[in-house]
Amino acid sequence: MFNESDIKYNSNLGLGLLIILTIVFLNALGPYLQLQKVTTYGLVPLLFLISAKFYYLNPFQKKKEFLIIVLIFLTSLISAYTYVNYEQLITGYTRQFSVILIVFIPLALNYKYDYTDYFHIGFIISILTLIYIMYTSGQFDLINFAKDSDSRDKLLINANTYSYLMFFANFSLFYLYQKYKSKILLILLIVIPILFVIVSFVTQSRSGILILIMSNVIYWLVINKIETPTKFQKIFRIVTIVLIFSFLAFQFWEYYKDSSIKNRFDVTTNRVDAREILLVESFDIFVDNMIFGVGLDQIPNYTSLRLFSHNTYVEILAEQGIIGGLLLLFLYGLPLRMCIKNIVKYSNDSILKINLLFLIMFYFYNNFYPFYKFGFSMLYFFLILSIQFKKIVELQNNSSNKIVIHKKAESINTKKYLGH
Repeated sequence: MFNESDIKYNSNLGLGLLIILTIVFLNALGPYLQLQKVTTYGLVPLLFLISAKFYYLNPFQKKKEFLIIVLIFLTSLISAYTYVNYEQLITGYTRQFSVILIVFIPLALNYKYDYTDYFHIGFIISILTLIYIMYTSGQFDLINFAKDSDSRDKLLINANTYSYLMFFANFSLFYLYQKYKSKILLILLIVIPILFVIVSFVTQSRSGILILIMSNVIYWLVINKIETPTKFQKIFRIVTIVLIFSFLAFQFWEYYKDSSIKNRFDVTTNRVDAREILLVESFDIFVDNMIFGVGLDQIPNYTSLRLFSHNTYVEILAEQGIIGGLLLLFLYGLPLRMCIKNIVKYSNDSILKINLLFLIMFYFYNNFYPFYKFGFSMLYFFLILSIQFKKIVELQNNSSNKIVIHKKAESINTKKYLGH
C-alpha cells in the first residue's frame, strides 16, 4: 500500500512528449497519414515497455479493472470454437490485445508519478489536429457549417469518431482547468467547446452534440464553483452562466433550423433508425447464444445490415455471452461505485465530481458505440481511473494527517492542562 508521500509529481518531459506523440498518432496522424502501423507496432509497444520496465504496477491494489480487461480478452478466446469469419476473429483478437497494452500505460505511468497532463494534452491536440485538417481541406467553414449536407461522408475518419474524441478532449479541458485555474485555460474552456459544437453540426452527430452541451452545462452550473462564495456572487454567477448559455443556444438554434443535423433528427422520428434494428437483432443473437455468444467480432455475420451492434452492452452479450456481460458490468460498475462512495465522504472535491459526470456520460455514450473494444476510448477511460485512484489516495492521506494533527494538538493541550 502506498501513500501520498510515495507519489512523485515531477515527471520526465521526454516521456511526456512520447505520450502526446503516441496519442496524436493513435487518434489523428495515423489515420490521416495512413500510418496506423507506426502506432500499433511502434509507439504503443514502446510506451508499454517503458511503463512495464520503469513503473511498478500492482494489479491487485485498486487495479481490478485492469484484470477485468485481461479476463475479457481471455474469455474471448472461446470464440475460436464459435466463429464464422476467421479474418474478423483475428482482427478482434489483435485489437483486444492492443487494448490490454494501451490501458496498462496510464495506470503504470500515473501510479507513482503524474503524467496525466500529457495524456490530456494529447487528446486535445488530436481532435484539434483533425479539425484543422477538416478546415484546411475545405470540408467546412465557420459561417455555413450547418448547411454542408454532404460533408458527413467526405470526412477523414468516421463522422462519429470526431464526436467521441471531442467528448474526451472536452473533459480533459475540465480536468486541466480545475487543476490549474489559469486564464488561458479558461479561454480555451469557453472557446473550444463552441468549436466542438460547430464541428458536431458538420459531422451531424446527434448524440455528440447533445452530450457535449449537457456536459458543459452541468460542469459550469454544478461543478466549477467559487469556494465559499457570498450570496451576491452565487446569484451573479448563476445569472451570468444562464445568460451566456441562453445567448449561445439562441445562436445555434438559428443555425439548427436549416441544418443537416435537423434533417437527421427528423428522419429518425419518422422511421426506425438503423441502430435500433441492430440493437434488437444483437439482443436476439444473445438470447440464442447466452453462454458463450457467437464469437468476437462475429455480429456482422448475423445482422440483416451486416454491421456490428453500435452498442457496448448488447455487443459483448451477443459475442461473449453472459460471462462477457458480467465482466463488463464489473469493469464499469466498480469505478462508479468507488466514485459515488468517495463523493459521499468528500463531497466538496471537484475532481471526483468531474469523474462522476464523466462516468455517467461515458456509460450513456456506450449505447452508441462499443467503446470497450477500442484503444482510444479505453485509454481515456483508464486515464480517468488512474486520476481517480490517485485522488482518493490523496484525500485519504489528507484526512489521516488532519486526524493525527488534531490528536497531537489535543495531547499538547492535555499536557499543558495537567502541568497547570
